[in-house]
Amino acid sequence: MSGQSEAHRNHEAFMKLLPSLIETDPERCALMHDGEVVDIFETSDDARFAGRKRYGRGRFSTQRITTRVVDLGWFSHVLA
Repeated sequence: MSGQSEAHRNHEAFMKLLPSLIETDPERCALMHDGEVVDIFETSDDARFAGRKRYGRGRFSTQRITTRVVDLGWFSHVLA
């Protein structure tokens, strides 16, 4: 699966889970793989490091658990 497809699938799954994640892990960061939350981290750096170690570049995505919209430009998209 391409990195873009992985990110799209993960984002759709994340949005469905967001209401419950806001209750349990607000302002933390979810590590996503194959459309599932596989772990929760305090920082996005920690989540990215773990994702690269476990799955390799472009095979995971991370999502901040928040209801605030944050636009980080190109950095808001999948890191390969």
